[in-house]
Amino acid sequence: MGAADLHSSFCRDRGAACSGALQQRPRAVCKRRDTPDPQSTFAQTGANQTSGGGYTGTAESRFAPGSKVKDHEQHQNAMGARGLNLTPTFRRLPTTLDFGNNTMERVQRLMQFTLWRNLGIDSSPYHAPMTCTITAFLDAVDAGNNALIAQLCGDIITIDSTISEEYQGDYEIMEAPINLPTQDGSGSSSASGGADQTQGATIDLKLLQYLPGAFNDPVTTFIAVRAAINRGGLSPIAAVLSNGKQQLAGTFKNNPTNTNGQFTSGNPLSQSGNTSTILLAACSLKFGDGVVYDAPPSVNAGALGKFYVYCRDSLFAGGTITLLVTSNVADLTGFNDIICFGVITLLAGGGATGTGGGGGGSGGVKLPQ
Repeated sequence: MGAADLHSSFCRDRGAACSGALQQRPRAVCKRRDTPDPQSTFAQTGANQTSGGGYTGTAESRFAPGSKVKDHEQHQNAMGARGLNLTPTFRRLPTTLDFGNNTMERVQRLMQFTLWRNLGIDSSPYHAPMTCTITAFLDAVDAGNNALIAQLCGDIITIDSTISEEYQGDYEIMEAPINLPTQDGSGSSSASGGADQTQGATIDLKLLQYLPGAFNDPVTTFIAVRAAINRGGLSPIAAVLSNGKQQLAGTFKNNPTNTNGQFTSGNPLSQSGNTSTILLAACSLKFGDGVVYDAPPSVNAGALGKFYVYCRDSLFAGGTITLLVTSNVADLTGFNDIICFGVITLLAGGGATGTGGGGGGSGGVKLPQ
């Protein structure tokens, strides 16, 4: 693009159009024909200062016919006539673009991108982006074994200083015509004539210096779509298998009655004297996902005889628990959060100790009947 001025137009679906032109000095023109001129009063932050952003008017006025003038003053100055002891003359090369049904703020960003990408950043000192054409073999690869033919227009390639001291740097591929040799070997069927002296297929890379500052729009952060209300149900994918299958990933993602565990030492149950009180010593239960520690509570069975001792702990939290007893072994699988500590037969003479237990329900350990 060899223009220092850019003129854009944008319109609504109804077919209206806008027009504008670039001038020698930066200025902006924005016309609105469907709303009256708004009047507002605001506090200025300082002399020649601006703050904030946005627009005034109705929402539909953003799509009304309008025009925007965008200058590239540094390029105009560089292209203008100059001489000894003479003031440089700015040269304008107007270009008109029709952006169709686009909003004003979008057109402004697109116009700035178009100017800066093709003419360089509008700042001093001014450096216009370099362009060049390089002919390379079709089967060329780089140091990373990346094939040249796989690069598309818009991709960025690097010219190493060993290739060219003057043109070294990053470049955007603008065009990449392929030149194929003729079948009789007499010449080339080149699309651009750049490979007439070769017998191998080549690519003519038309390059434009890459300017990161021209791509100044921020990247929009992706926002995942999810329900506003947590309705429970199956566990999140992150809580199950890595392959995404809804299968329980481990012991602590399961229910205690469906897990296996074992005490790290002997059974912690004992009879308090010759009474019906059952004592639980501090103990540790080892499961596949870790160890659960339980504090030493006690429970009164209310009578002597055989009792199954358990607690309800759906989160495998351990700590201070409420100890429960039952004489019916079927009660151990009556809930999904039962962890069994074993069975104990309370004796009139005292001295009874527990056996078994250590898991959910029967805990995978056969309890005495």
